Amino acid sequence: MKTLFLHIGTAKTGTTSIQFFCRENEELLKQRGYCYPKSPKAYPFVSKAKNGHMLEATIRDKDGNRLLEEEEKDFQACIAMIKKQFETYDTVILSDEAIWRDLSLGHKDVLQKVTREAKEAGFVVKVVVYLRRQDLMAVSIWNQYVKAPQMVTPYNFEDFCKNMKMDAWLAYDKKLDKIVQEVGRENVIVRRFEPQNFYGGNIFQDFFYATGIPWSDDYVITEEVRNTRLSGNAVEIKRILNGLSKTNNVEYQKILRDVLLECSDTPSASLYSSEVLTPDEARLFMKDYEDCNRKVAQEFFGEDELFDMTMEDRGKWEPNNAYMLEDVIRFAGVLGMHLMKENNKLKKEVRDLKSKLKHPARAVTSQICKKFSGGSDEA
Repeated sequence: MKTLFLHIGTAKTGTTSIQFFCRENEELLKQRGYCYPKSPKAYPFVSKAKNGHMLEATIRDKDGNRLLEEEEKDFQACIAMIKKQFETYDTVILSDEAIWRDLSLGHKDVLQKVTREAKEAGFVVKVVVYLRRQDLMAVSIWNQYVKAPQMVTPYNFEDFCKNMKMDAWLAYDKKLDKIVQEVGRENVIVRRFEPQNFYGGNIFQDFFYATGIPWSDDYVITEEVRNTRLSGNAVEIKRILNGLSKTNNVEYQKILRDVLLECSDTPSASLYSSEVLTPDEARLFMKDYEDCNRKVAQEFFGEDELFDMTMEDRGKWEPNNAYMLEDVIRFAGVLGMHLMKENNKLKKEVRDLKSKLKHPARAVTSQICKKFSGGSDEA
């Protein structure tokens, strides 16, 4: 039976790392009868390694109106790609963590549409989901919204949780009920995002175990972590900057993110070990999900507890901590060096342009020489 594995996240559960791993080992997977195809279309702010985005992409015009016909066209193009791969391979793997959230928001019928296409084409859909303890998930999502150039939230964690529809991410039982309804209980694979419980000791072997792909030592792991979070002080600096006017420029946001990621890898990040929530606050947060998690644990694992509730008290992050001034100064310095580098690059481009305008014949001759040199190399 032809099988489509649809890896739908959840967010902040190593999904980006899995996507890059599958992309980098694409040829080895094909040799073994498994296909992780490239997406036929690229989207702004969407990694090329994320190959399932066409199923639920939201496309808007310049005024922000959704282009439903364009979205449907992309969905059908993705289905056509899947069918094409099934001509050669028995197993196709697509991954996009946004599907988990969008089952409650913009694309509630995406699984229904996929399973309808699967029934007509004669392949089965299996959904793979990783679940993370909700307090850790919420903090990580907030961190991502502060960090990412296209999101730019100025809210602190508490206000973020109040303003966002967190159940779109965290109400695991309701979402899994909907997935089971669409693809069948036997086709839903639920894994815990708890590194101590990963099969084989890492997320990649665990994912292959979940999907039934044989593991071997010739798979290449270039990076264990792909989506690095900001440290406590760095995320606070970025959060404050997000609240300034005119900070919704994506290029500007990218510069701030990259500089602050560099600042996150500093001694203060390890010296000032702290968390957004204390253990008591985390347990209170988790109270709202006790019944939800018990239901999921019993249905999918035959247990009463879904997550390890062990919590280390590392202290609560405070804005007036002893390392904040040092990190602000470091941020200003790194940003200044970054801008100086960009300025020097622009100066060089201007000098080169002036030289070409001053000596046009020399510039044309240089281009001709380069062309013939390149042509002779290819020959």
